[in-house]
Amino acid sequence: VTIRGNLPSPTQLDCTLNVTMNLLRSSVGSSWNRSTKISHNQSIRRGRNYSAAGMREVETSKDLVSIMWKDGKKTDFPHIWMRDNCPCPQCLHPKTLQKQVDTLTIPLDLMPIAAAITNEGHLDITWSEGSSMHRSLYPSSLFAGVQEDDVEAIPWDGSYGAKIEEFIVPFSQLSDHHGMKSLTDLIKIYGFAFVSGIDPTVAGAGQIADKIAYVRQTMYGGLWDVSPNMAMADTAYTNCELQPHTDGCYFSDPPGLQIITIMEHEGTGGQSTLVDGLKVVRELESKNPESFSYLKKTNIPFQYFDDDHVMRSSRTIFELDSKNRLVRFSYNNDDRGPIHLQDPTEMSKFYTSIRDLLSHIKNPANMIQYQLPPGTAMITDNWRVMHGRKGFTGKRRLGGCYINREDWISRRLMTLRKVAGDS
Repeated sequence: VTIRGNLPSPTQLDCTLNVTMNLLRSSVGSSWNRSTKISHNQSIRRGRNYSAAGMREVETSKDLVSIMWKDGKKTDFPHIWMRDNCPCPQCLHPKTLQKQVDTLTIPLDLMPIAAAITNEGHLDITWSEGSSMHRSLYPSSLFAGVQEDDVEAIPWDGSYGAKIEEFIVPFSQLSDHHGMKSLTDLIKIYGFAFVSGIDPTVAGAGQIADKIAYVRQTMYGGLWDVSPNMAMADTAYTNCELQPHTDGCYFSDPPGLQIITIMEHEGTGGQSTLVDGLKVVRELESKNPESFSYLKKTNIPFQYFDDDHVMRSSRTIFELDSKNRLVRFSYNNDDRGPIHLQDPTEMSKFYTSIRDLLSHIKNPANMIQYQLPPGTAMITDNWRVMHGRKGFTGKRRLGGCYINREDWISRRLMTLRKVAGDS
């Protein structure tokens, strides 16, 4: 234990050490980021499990609190961040886990006057705040919450079609959080997965949705029953080939997950197709950098019309975060609306960029083809993976539904917490 300064008595403190273990366990960021394996033994990078590593020593400097961990690593946190994230009952409501501290009142030049690791393994810091002091007790699990669920997304191409069996999770396993983790690992890393052993009915898709979260309602309803029907004014309701696309580009908030199950097919063709938007973006970046730069910043209009709806939305085809990681990929060439550019040069850039994009989307080497059997559902991350369908003959019925992105991400994070608690 390293102590910087003398700890004041509890009677001097604004906040007592009466932080219950229930609060410590429920602090945002319980040990979520555990390493894992899936059947094909791909290496998976996760955020460090701070809770498991344990804090060994703490030091403070003018601007930072530095934590040395038992695994030899070191992490630095600015003083204001530490104070702003104090988990005591005065600063974090013990029931709602919402902030109660007024960030505006925290001085930018805040300094700790004492810091130590307790015998229980928590970080104990006393802050000088003008004429008063404040004591904060941080469980190591809180620092796990600082780390994102940063499992690394792996781009893939058509060769992964030979590995489909490695992407199937039995429905019976979804009642167990280890089974749910296997499913959400696949979706998080690759953007798609399959669930076997479901009822070959519309309700089968809903059963999966209920295990993850709940069915999203749209103008198409909740659960859909899709077969050729031109009254629906959508190519999905024909027997024509559907080019790879993501759904709901004309929504301001595209669906997070799409679940599709085949109920029956008496005929030929109809193979499901998948293309990785992450792979497409990376190829565009490396092979067509000017088109990549153009599409990265240019809003594209998408639209849908029927007798009762006029749906329009405009956004960039892909969004990247500050670390150049893909946040969202949304594209459906069939639903792309007319773009209005007065400058002929800009119009030329637009069509050159779209053509470059489509050349990667339609490259057979980037496409998985799979004949989805009745009783198996296909789940795609609609913010990353494009799906499509080959043309078909005969009678074919498909069931499906959507799940909001924030809801499946919530299920994943809760699942990781439960799995970590089993370890």
